[in-house]
Amino acid sequence: MALRMSRQNASSRSVAKLLVSEERKCNGILQRIDSLNEQLRSPRFQFINKAQLQADTIRRKLKLGSVQPNTSTSSAIRRTQFQDSSNDRYLGPICLALRAKPSAGKKYMTALAHFLEPVWEVHVANGLDIAERVSRVSAQIARLWNTNKFVTHQHGSSVLSTHVPAAVPAIDPRTLLLYPEHLRSVVDHIFGGVLIADSDEASAILLKRYNIPSVTVDGNVSRVGEYVGGHSNSSASSQSRTASVFAYQSLGAQASTLEQELDVHKASCASLSTLLALLRQQGKRRQMCEENRVQTTSCIDKETKLRVQLAQLQGTLDACIRHHSAVVATASRGVDHEGDAISVALSAKKALQGLTVKRRQIKLELERLAHRVATLNNKSCSREEQSGDEDDIANDDVTEDTTLQARLQKQQLKIQEFTVQHQHAKHTLNEVVAEEVRVQSKIAEQADIEELLQSEMRSIRDVSNKLRKQSVKLKQEIAELQRQVGTAHTLSLIHI
Repeated sequence: MALRMSRQNASSRSVAKLLVSEERKCNGILQRIDSLNEQLRSPRFQFINKAQLQADTIRRKLKLGSVQPNTSTSSAIRRTQFQDSSNDRYLGPICLALRAKPSAGKKYMTALAHFLEPVWEVHVANGLDIAERVSRVSAQIARLWNTNKFVTHQHGSSVLSTHVPAAVPAIDPRTLLLYPEHLRSVVDHIFGGVLIADSDEASAILLKRYNIPSVTVDGNVSRVGEYVGGHSNSSASSQSRTASVFAYQSLGAQASTLEQELDVHKASCASLSTLLALLRQQGKRRQMCEENRVQTTSCIDKETKLRVQLAQLQGTLDACIRHHSAVVATASRGVDHEGDAISVALSAKKALQGLTVKRRQIKLELERLAHRVATLNNKSCSREEQSGDEDDIANDDVTEDTTLQARLQKQQLKIQEFTVQHQHAKHTLNEVVAEEVRVQSKIAEQADIEELLQSEMRSIRDVSNKLRKQSVKLKQEIAELQRQVGTAHTLSLIHI
């Protein structure tokens, strides 16, 4: 992924460099076009620009059907174009209709100037009606030709092809020019069947042998009974309007070529700009994919950590639940043991109460028996004082006394037995009291345990609620992370 991004960045930099280079070329071409336009606006070409302005004004007025003169001026440079519209029979000035071929060069410039110099400001119309309309809408035109007045012929070309041998260096001047087909009659009229000869000797041969007038490349005119010398290599020839027209056309052609080249470079700039924008967009998409991948990895790591944390919290919750169950079981066992201890204490207390009642009864019986023994002893003493006559009564009393003594001993044995039982019961009661104290302590401890248990239960419930909330939140975060991962994966597939 990183290697692909580095390659794409290198491609983007290369395209950016090419785009900068193309933009520099465009700027250079624009500067050259501005320079050419500046030259075309120079005073040397003023009459051509004026003729172009007049032609535009006339066409606008003819189109609108207006006869009012238009005095508006324009600084725009109009380069030479063919006026070959079937809907507009006004053909414009000749200086904008005729163009020199590259083969004309400087060699034939002087000879062509002989023919064209007088007619550069002539305007041409195809038909008498359109010529009259042009005359009405523009009174500034000095010369206006109607093409219907001229007859098309092939005199020069036919003579060269049939009569003049190839050894004679001559050329038809019409072959050096480019012009619309509907101006052929006007061009034939301008050149009048005159040829251009390379030298005076060739011109003399054409005139003497073939009776063909000619103009030499130096501007010498040869006709029957006439010979006019030219101005070869003179400053007047180099400054002629013909040279200006052809120079204007050459500059215009250069400007047109540069404009075409500019269009090509602009198209290249547009293509490179589109390609650069596409590469940058792809780079952004790849960067977004990389960011999504990193984000997806981070989300997966976070999800893993959250799952581990969730497992830990679940383990903590299970431990709390187990602890709660153990505490509840312990509390239940403590309550059962406490109930047994209380029931034993109650039974011991009831037994102690029964022994106490018995002890009281035995004590009352002993007191009653002791009182009776004392009474019997008193009677025995009183009877011992009566020794004589009362023997029978004494014997009876002794017998009764013996019986009472036996009963007293029996009662004493019972008292001792009840005393032992009472002591045992008292000991048992002490044990029961101690057990009761211990049970009360256990009850208090159990109350503390119950309170602690309630507090622990509340804490467990709080922790459980908190863990459930965290669990729900973690599950929501995991679901959100899974949704983000799915979205990022889908976006990555879409971008790729």
